[in-house]
Amino acid sequence: MKVQLKGAGAVFDFRADGTLSIVRKTSMKGTANGDRYEVVFSGTHTINYTADDKEINYSNPRSTGTTTWKINGKVRDREKLVWITTPDRYTCTPTELRVYGDTYAEEFTRIQPPGRPV
Repeated sequence: MKVQLKGAGAVFDFRADGTLSIVRKTSMKGTANGDRYEVVFSGTHTINYTADDKEINYSNPRSTGTTTWKINGKVRDREKLVWITTPDRYTCTPTELRVYGDTYAEEFTRIQPPGRPV
């Protein structure tokens, strides 16, 4: 069975030195066949990346934290937070990034902390 999950709140920081820092304090939710599904991510990732005009490639992931899987509010599994290094295809504008694969898509809006150049 497939369940479409939606959520918000992860912060991705693609740095010019080829590192990606991610803070995940997010909950993704969806329903299927009358059941409520939720995946809770809590932790951080640091990853090396390279990108060309169509794809982002990842290497050397380092993660801390947990992923918790729930069905109808009951915890079904808890595991270490991991990053899978499968390349992402992407499209972008100066203010939006969409990364996607065969079974997923994520959309991001650019934010800048005060005093940090674009």
